[in-house]
Amino acid sequence: SSPTVLNNIFTATSTGSATIGVDEGCGTCDPSRLESNLFDDGAGVLDTLYRDEGVTSLTAIADVNAMTDIDVTPANDAGAPSFAQTSDPTGGDYFRIGAGSAAIDAGQDAALLDLNGDGAPDAAIMSDIDGDSRPAGVAFDTGADEDRELE
Repeated sequence: SSPTVLNNIFTATSTGSATIGVDEGCGTCDPSRLESNLFDDGAGVLDTLYRDEGVTSLTAIADVNAMTDIDVTPANDAGAPSFAQTSDPTGGDYFRIGAGSAAIDAGQDAALLDLNGDGAPDAAIMSDIDGDSRPAGVAFDTGADEDRELE
């Protein structure tokens, strides 16, 4: 079956080599849905937002949202995730969406999604990477982290 790709942030952590947000890899590797994702459009971050059929490089979000062989409604967006680096209690570093992030309140309402087909929203997507309930603001945030600054 084809994967569903939604509410993700695609960015690059280094420069100097070609970076691709999503690469289908082949002509038969289409996801069934590509919705409410945020592609980091900062200068030099992603050279290609989406590589369709493993061949065609789409560099503008309008081109990604114009694909007809994949469900792209609600649309994907391009913007800065504005990550803020924070430390966890064990001494590691985490990157969370920060103030002014294009990801805040931009995600698809996961409560309406039934990804496993059992007729109910999936409990795992009703909380973020920290176990905090979603949404914290007026809508779900895009990505694994739900911004808590508004609470």
